Amino acid sequence: MFSRLAWACGGIQYFGYISLSTLIELRYFVKEDSGDAGDGNDARSTSERSTTTSSSDVDEEVREWKIQPGRAATGTVRTTKSDPWGFPLYQMITGRHPKGGKHDGGKGARVIHPRHRLYASVNLLMSACFAFAVGESVARGWTRMYGGLNVDATFIGSIYDILRGFAVATVWQSVLEYYWHRAMHARWFYERAHKIHHFYVSPCCWCDLCIHPMEAFGYYCILYAPGFFFPLHRASFILYMAVMGVCGVMDHSGVDVSFADGAYDTTFHDAHHRLFFVNYAFPFDIIDRLCGTYVHGRTDPRPSPSR
Repeated sequence: MFSRLAWACGGIQYFGYISLSTLIELRYFVKEDSGDAGDGNDARSTSERSTTTSSSDVDEEVREWKIQPGRAATGTVRTTKSDPWGFPLYQMITGRHPKGGKHDGGKGARVIHPRHRLYASVNLLMSACFAFAVGESVARGWTRMYGGLNVDATFIGSIYDILRGFAVATVWQSVLEYYWHRAMHARWFYERAHKIHHFYVSPCCWCDLCIHPMEAFGYYCILYAPGFFFPLHRASFILYMAVMGVCGVMDHSGVDVSFADGAYDTTFHDAHHRLFFVNYAFPFDIIDRLCGTYVHGRTDPRPSPSR
């Protein structure tokens, strides 16, 4: 009934997200339980401590990778080997929680939104359904996407088409996402939807999909639309979706990553969660620079404003 391409697109979107998030969790956040190794002062074992940590309590290893090293782990992320996998659906099904993870913050408790697991699970499935629909639309010829990649005399032209299409799709997403995001900060939308995403001042791995599903639906309409509106090489759309998917996870991972002399920098969006009224764009900062809403994620010292 449905094409193999549709199933492949949906599956890659769903399991690709899980795989990348799990790798980040294992690489940066998971450590020995405090009773088994060290003194437990690593920022990755802060689920049983307060949500902020004095700079003297954070070791140098954590300073090297964590954007906000003085803040404890938030959300469902696994921080010790005895914690359950941070995948929200897994925790929701099994009823297992990270240490301190049944609470909404406060001293000694993990900061986690009460609907984080539900919303993240719904939104990941919704994203996979969008990918499935795009794949089926391509198979049925309902999009404006075209072509394959033949390594012959047309190879250079194909590369040009791919890069041009990637640029077109990225500009589309960047402009519409910027104004969509700013609209979400209007009081009516913020109080009813976007406030959920800003529950996390220092987001960690698995926090990116803690969004109201209606807001997520609106953004997915923007994200998946370029192939229906512009003539794009199929490889352009694949590259575009890969970049957006990886950046979406990395932006909310709490891990300090920068490419191409800061052209992409995870501290940029992390500063939006910390400072609120700046850095609305995703994943690149050019729109904020043009619109006067940019701040440098590494150098702005302002504390988080009250919500």
